[in-house]
Amino acid sequence: MRAKLPDYMVPGNFIWLEKLPLLPNGKIDRRALPPSGDLDGCNEGTVMEPRTEIEILIGQIWQEILRIDNVGVEDNFFDLGGHSLLAAQVAARMRAVFHKPVALRDLFESPTIAGLAPRVERVVRPDQEKDLPAITPVPGKGAVGLSFGQKQLFLFGQLFGGADFLNMPYAYRLEGRVDVAALKKAIQEVVNRHDPLRTAFIDTADGARQVVRRRLTVKLSIVDLARLPKKKRDNKLDEISKRDAARTFDLEKPPLFRTTLLRLADDQYTLLVTMHHIISDQWSMGVFRKELAALYEAFTTAMPSPLPALPFLYSDFITWQKQLLKSGAFERQIAYWRQRLDELAPALEFRREPNLKSAPRFHSARQPMEFTYDLVARIKSFARAQNCTPFMVFVTALDVLLYRWTGETDIRIGTLVANRGQAGTDGLIGYFVNALVLRTRVLPAMTCVEVLRDVRETCLGAYAHQDVPFEYLETLLAKKRKRARPPLYQVMFNYRNLWTPTLKSNGLTIASWNGKNRASDPGIAMARLDVNFHLHEMSTKFTGAVNYKTDLFDRSRIAKLLADYSAILKQMIAYPKRRIAKIAVSQVGRR
Repeated sequence: MRAKLPDYMVPGNFIWLEKLPLLPNGKIDRRALPPSGDLDGCNEGTVMEPRTEIEILIGQIWQEILRIDNVGVEDNFFDLGGHSLLAAQVAARMRAVFHKPVALRDLFESPTIAGLAPRVERVVRPDQEKDLPAITPVPGKGAVGLSFGQKQLFLFGQLFGGADFLNMPYAYRLEGRVDVAALKKAIQEVVNRHDPLRTAFIDTADGARQVVRRRLTVKLSIVDLARLPKKKRDNKLDEISKRDAARTFDLEKPPLFRTTLLRLADDQYTLLVTMHHIISDQWSMGVFRKELAALYEAFTTAMPSPLPALPFLYSDFITWQKQLLKSGAFERQIAYWRQRLDELAPALEFRREPNLKSAPRFHSARQPMEFTYDLVARIKSFARAQNCTPFMVFVTALDVLLYRWTGETDIRIGTLVANRGQAGTDGLIGYFVNALVLRTRVLPAMTCVEVLRDVRETCLGAYAHQDVPFEYLETLLAKKRKRARPPLYQVMFNYRNLWTPTLKSNGLTIASWNGKNRASDPGIAMARLDVNFHLHEMSTKFTGAVNYKTDLFDRSRIAKLLADYSAILKQMIAYPKRRIAKIAVSQVGRR
């Protein structure tokens, strides 16, 4: 239609109906038609969430200009109702947000957020490298080493004896009659496509290596609970779920994942999927779920796999990353981090309660936290008004909290990124996650919005230089640091959108299920961190948890810390020009 019609005549929305509502005379009953803004169900399950702060900012601009609620990074601007006049508004809005001119031509040539974001990054950060070379298949690799992130997880596994906190236990509620044979075939095809699901990790004299098996047959365990009374059935489901989530893996014996199908009734099932973190991450679980639904639908109708061949494998990504580090392709990014982190920052000293007994250095505990939907809605509105993202608001409040509790003005916070900016990585299963350090100066005379602006620039700079593996960077910087000095960060904050739309596959409904010990995110208690914040944005609520060292905090003190955090967020929104020194916190946090 765009090829034959002017922009203003191309429909902005499409709504699919089973049939048109008709009046007795055969004409269309216009009053019975759904409103034009009702897009529920269209593109269900296809929205790909933003991966970087720049993508989030562009998405917010599109939502504002197009007046829609949800945008995926692969959604086409013009398919969402955009046209040349709105494109000009987007370009003007991006100039105001990024403080740099973004050409209107860029939007027409790259009409998706995923395509536009790299162009914006080159405008915002002209000092970074030219486009990195594409990842390509490497034939005849044989055994390869571990990625930098995998090495860390492998070390954890050795230190803690295959601890269950390295498991990623997910579950899905299946409604409808399940074709078990087709489901087994679909799971097997996912394994055939992704090499981490066929990988063994071997500790050799030359270091840990991973060996990918060419073929690996997996099994689907089936448990029938349908004959049990409802109460016993629910208890048994929770028991099996808890036991499955806690059962550890032997890294030398693939597959490092397992699936269990529990039949609850003729048309009700629960599918447990547990993976070791060394072969997967949260993004990977989305890939697994999406491919499983597509393959199941094809196999139940005797059709071949509809999925395109993967452009490369996870092992090719590892080879690509190490070759670029060796060739010096990341030198500018490394120089950026040296400039940001070479100078030693003082340790954050959390005052210990007088009655708090000493505890083992690696012992930690977990405290749930939750924010009301109303508060987060106000945070989102405040973020849009300040040309930033909700993540930046949460980080700013945490910076202020840490300053008020420790008295230090040089604050470093760690965060995790999906690290899937290279073309082709978004469709792979594997451990891509990378850590970034957000360093901010918080002074008592600064206002809340002044700190927020600094955090915004810090985040944009960090995301524009996220390709360097954190473990590699940490090793480089450690050569200049004394052994007794603190790590690059002691506090971590992660904010993730975990809402996953319900999928439909040939009469089968696939929805997420959070049952007993089924985590939406692995509960890794990073032993070297003092405090680890996890905030999850779900469809109707915002919840999470804080992992903390018990030799620094007890439960009551952590409760005060979280209460202060919530109070700071509320004060930032209500009084954005209030000076940091005037932010009210509990007495326990003041030095």
